[in-house]
Amino acid sequence: MRRKGKLLIAVIVLFLAGLILLAIAVSEISQSTSLLNTTVDLEAVKPQSSYGVSASHYLNGYSNGSMKGSLQSAQCCVYFYIFVASSWNNWEASNFTITNSSNSPAFVLNSSEIDSKSGASFTFVPDPSAIYMLTFFNANRSLWNRNSNVLYQIKADISFNYSAAPDKFLVYPAVALMVIGVVLIFVRTKLER
Repeated sequence: MRRKGKLLIAVIVLFLAGLILLAIAVSEISQSTSLLNTTVDLEAVKPQSSYGVSASHYLNGYSNGSMKGSLQSAQCCVYFYIFVASSWNNWEASNFTITNSSNSPAFVLNSSEIDSKSGASFTFVPDPSAIYMLTFFNANRSLWNRNSNVLYQIKADISFNYSAAPDKFLVYPAVALMVIGVVLIFVRTKLER
């Protein structure tokens, strides 16, 4: 009788282990990595401040990621651009002027959105293999290279996010454990008869 009881407990544990492993295998793992969580200080005498980021590094090889963020400033004149690195180089070479597709950002947040009371939130879907430049642009060109102590401050919270695909390699042992559990229950039932 004790042997039957121990066998039943073992079978139940085996079956539950298979269920847990299966649940882990088919559930998506959400991952978020912070890029910027700070106050960006942009001197009014400078055209821009930029941060380079590699999408493949932050997305960990997954293709279904996004860049999300929120920006807010009490001052005027700051735009937020997301450039592909090559476009950023062309934009800088053209005196920080957008003239065509080769020097245009992939994403733009206008100064009016960032300067509003609630700030601005955004979601950008990146090319997982691209290198991007996150750029805070000072549109007040009259202050560039002048003797000024004006400082634009932008509260920035930006992160890369992705959901990992289900781990198919865990499905097989999970199903195997559950099948073994079912078979043992069937065999036990037959032996009792």
